[in-house]
Formats: sequence, C-alpha cells, structure tokens
Amino acid sequence: MHDPNPRADDEPTFATPEPGCYVDGHWGQYATARMVQIAADFGFRDEQASDLASRHLAAMGPSTAPGLSEDEFERLVDAADDAENWLNDNAPVEGFAWGWNDGEFGLYELEDDDA
Repeated sequence: MHDPNPRADDEPTFATPEPGCYVDGHWGQYATARMVQIAADFGFRDEQASDLASRHLAAMGPSTAPGLSEDEFERLVDAADDAENWLNDNAPVEGFAWGWNDGEFGLYELEDDDA
C-alpha cells in the first residue's frame, strides 16, 4: 500500500468540493488514473501515484505511449484507494462521501443507513 505524503504547504486547487460526479463511466479502465489526478487537484500528494496516473492516461486512445505493466497497474489501483481515503479525510463535505457508484467516482450524498 502506498504511503501518501500530503505536504502542508500545498494548497488544493479547489477550495471546497462540490457534490456530484467527478469521473464518469466513459473513462473505463482509465477511471482510477483520472481519480488520482482529481485527488491531486485537492491536495493529495503521492509522486509515484501521480506518475503512474499520468503514464496510464498518456496511453489512452490512439497513442504510442507505453501502457503500464500489470504490477504498475496494481500499484495505481492501491494508490487510488489511498486517494479516496485521503479525499474523505481531507476534502470532506458534511453529509457526503467520496466513492464509487456504478463505475463513476464522485462526492455523493450519504444514504440514511450510511450516515
């Protein structure tokens, strides 16, 4: 598991997250990489995860960029879990939680049984 190291001197790109979908289903296998980038916009700092996400996205669509190895992809998935946890701890909105819902990632309202 990655050990994200948020730096206190970094300001997130967005002051307050708005509820809603941030990564919709069309991202497919690249959704976790896009989610890591969005977490970085809010202040999540993990250089390895950012590098893997950038490299994975560079290989999207018609591209000559090399894709990630299976091991690298697994590290990206682990880092995405860290990023999701970081968002819930560091970019919270009361009554909402960051998470995946039907293949889409966003800041969604908690159901009564989740609160």
